[in-house]
Amino acid sequence: ATTTTTEPEQICVFGSLSVTKGSCGCDSLCEVCEHQQGAAGDCLLCVDGAFMMGGQCVTDCPSTYFAHQVGALGFCLAKALTSAPIVSTQPLSTAAPSTSTTSTTTSSTTSTTSSTTTTTTTTT
Repeated sequence: ATTTTTEPEQICVFGSLSVTKGSCGCDSLCEVCEHQQGAAGDCLLCVDGAFMMGGQCVTDCPSTYFAHQVGALGFCLAKALTSAPIVSTQPLSTAAPSTSTTSTTTSSTTSTTSSTTTTTTTTT
């Protein structure tokens, strides 16, 4: 009978394996990495001053990316596909604009006033 032993998936944290506590190593710019079948895998945490990009740590981001630092964590983030500013023609509110119509009716009334003058003549 043949027995196959597979190494558990582990993480190399500062030179020590997470499960077996054996010695390990990540790439020079990486402090914490996946460790499978005795070899370093993708990086999970870069050293201070390095930037994460696709599971690898780099000292400078490529020109189509910009470096973003949050505390000690650095990332290479993709720049926008266009350099044109994004202009929205929509109002900031997500509610549909109201369309109310006001109608004004003006009526005019013409009145005719007639005056009658009565003259009384008295003779004596």
